[in-house]
Amino acid sequence: MTILWLRARVARPGTLAWGAAFALSLVGVLALWASLEIGRDRRDMRDEARLLGASWDSLFFALEQDFSRLIERAPQTCDAETIRRIVSVSFTSEVARAYFLRPTAATSWCGPLGVRRHTTLPPLPGDGEALLYVEPSIRSLGLRTISTRGASALVAELDPNVLARLSMQASGNSSRWDRYLIVGRADPVPWMNAPQADERGRTLWQRGSVSPTYRVRLIQSVSTAHVLSRLKDSAVLLLPLVGVLTLALMGWLQSRYRDRANPQRRLEIALRKRRFEPFVQPIVSVQSGRCVGGEVLMRWRHPARGLLSPQEFIGLAEESRLIVPMSNMVMAKARDRLAPIIAAHREMYFSFNITPAQLRAPDFDQTLERIFDASSLPRHHVLLEVTEREVIDAGSEAALRRLRAAGYKLALDDFGTGQSSLASIDRLPVDRLKIDREFVRHVDGATTERPVLDTIISLAHTLQIPLIAEGVETDVQWDYLAARGVQYVQGYLIARPMAIEEFNAWLDAYHADLPEQTTVRMLTPRRSARIGDGVPVLAAPFDDAVPSFDTDRLIDEMRGLAGIDVRDRRHRLRSYPQCFVSADAVTWIATRLSVSRAVAVRIGERLTALGRIEHVVSEHDFADAYLFFRFVVSVYDVEKPPLDVLPDLEAVARRLRAPDGIAVGARRRHLLWYDASFSGRALSEWLRQQFALTETAASAVATALMLRGDVIHIFDDRPFTPTGELFRLR
Repeated sequence: MTILWLRARVARPGTLAWGAAFALSLVGVLALWASLEIGRDRRDMRDEARLLGASWDSLFFALEQDFSRLIERAPQTCDAETIRRIVSVSFTSEVARAYFLRPTAATSWCGPLGVRRHTTLPPLPGDGEALLYVEPSIRSLGLRTISTRGASALVAELDPNVLARLSMQASGNSSRWDRYLIVGRADPVPWMNAPQADERGRTLWQRGSVSPTYRVRLIQSVSTAHVLSRLKDSAVLLLPLVGVLTLALMGWLQSRYRDRANPQRRLEIALRKRRFEPFVQPIVSVQSGRCVGGEVLMRWRHPARGLLSPQEFIGLAEESRLIVPMSNMVMAKARDRLAPIIAAHREMYFSFNITPAQLRAPDFDQTLERIFDASSLPRHHVLLEVTEREVIDAGSEAALRRLRAAGYKLALDDFGTGQSSLASIDRLPVDRLKIDREFVRHVDGATTERPVLDTIISLAHTLQIPLIAEGVETDVQWDYLAARGVQYVQGYLIARPMAIEEFNAWLDAYHADLPEQTTVRMLTPRRSARIGDGVPVLAAPFDDAVPSFDTDRLIDEMRGLAGIDVRDRRHRLRSYPQCFVSADAVTWIATRLSVSRAVAVRIGERLTALGRIEHVVSEHDFADAYLFFRFVVSVYDVEKPPLDVLPDLEAVARRLRAPDGIAVGARRRHLLWYDASFSGRALSEWLRQQFALTETAASAVATALMLRGDVIHIFDDRPFTPTGELFRLR
């Protein structure tokens, strides 16, 4: 696993990865810049519109006052008196440079210089209304207004100085957007050098506001030209930010893939997904030949490589302190699966491995008390094996004494290989000693004595502590140990570790083959005063907390019409088909079996441990909470489909590694390049060509190679698929 991680660390980002990271960074920076600019524009436009609206209302109020003065004596023609009055009002006006009055609809326009014809005059507004327009001949100066009162009409040529003062109020934002004025029913009038309608660029967004008194409408419009100009001014700040964000994004991408291949991270994911399973290796009495119990071992149900032995992950689990939650989960799973076996064989016990690191956990006693109870696996059917690879300090010794006083049996595992074997025996209340397999595996037909092994056996006899020998694989080893009084053995000679369901079937078949009386010749073993040949029967009825029930029938009722609510559900935008809420299941079980909710939770835990229900993403044990669970078929009930005749896997593995084997090289996957890799599609095609296999058979061979460990996924977390997924030779 460490080699795999180191290989994943050298994954190289390709040009496409850099391009995608740069594009994402650019889009992100531009989106942030745009959001900030739009927010600033809205705020400044609102303030500008409020200020300009009040100023334009004041201007039109002054125009109305001048209009009233001009028509005060109701002139009928453009006579000398009317001209003098126009000159006088124009000269004293605060807002207009010149006025042009049409006294009646039948008269001509009269200005400071007499009669005047207006060739570009827009349609007159209605009575009492006004409009604003531009005089084309003097576009740079000529904003004009037209007002009407009855038959009279007035054109005011606005004073450029007044317009300049109005423009000064918005000068701080003069280049950020265009401004257009609408008075009455007239067309929009460009203001402050805004382009004409036919010269305007594409409008991205605009804002309109209306003055409170004279309803002067101000339109503030942002076009593409404004945005490009402002973007050019901000490029000095934005481009370095894009570069920094690109580097950060590429660093995150590479760290994510490194983290995915990190062995400790893989263990954490497997723990979260609850992929560690309990397996049992039988322990057999040498004298009677009967199975007296079993050692519960941990196996990792790897998604790509199948079952992994502890040698591949236990060391890392102990270093990373993940061994504590991993062991707790395996013990909880084994508890309910072993309960029916203990109910049928009261004399049996099962051992679980613990480490001093677990003993030093402050809540370890409470954890064991919560896991092992009278309704599943009573504590006096539990043998706790303490490994001697670590130093057992005073705190661990105190915890062991508390566990011994609580009713658990204790064994010293791997005896003779640790740091303080003799001192440990003298101090600890040990009920069993387990001889390490290293002392047993050297026993063969030519062995007459093994001094170290014989010394351990003699010491245990002197201390009256029963022995369990591990790693017994041959009849010669069995006979050697039996002749020296070893009471119990375990190893491949009897059976390999197996799933608990398989162990139950093996147990019945094994005992059925045993004769009524065994005639094994061995030295009579000394019996320890601290533990008998059998385990005492419970004083209270078995399973008194959880009522007995038929698992299959309960599952059928839960899935029936009167059962729990099973339907498609959604959580955090993700859909989960045909699942139920564990809290609803607790309510249904409590009502159906007339038990408390706490007992109903224990029943749900048992169904989970037996593989009848599971969390939808395999990350939670059953609880009285809002968790989604679903019904499943036990993995042990699924029959594997028969495969075609396959070639010898050893020969296939050699051909793969040969110089003319499968082509390996740098390949890209998910924006990164991986050295010495090949795709699943290429492997399937190579197998089909080299061994004349069908597509199904080629996939089966590739899967078998992954189970053997010859082929691995680049991240060691995917099964084989004949697709673009990348794989490596191990």
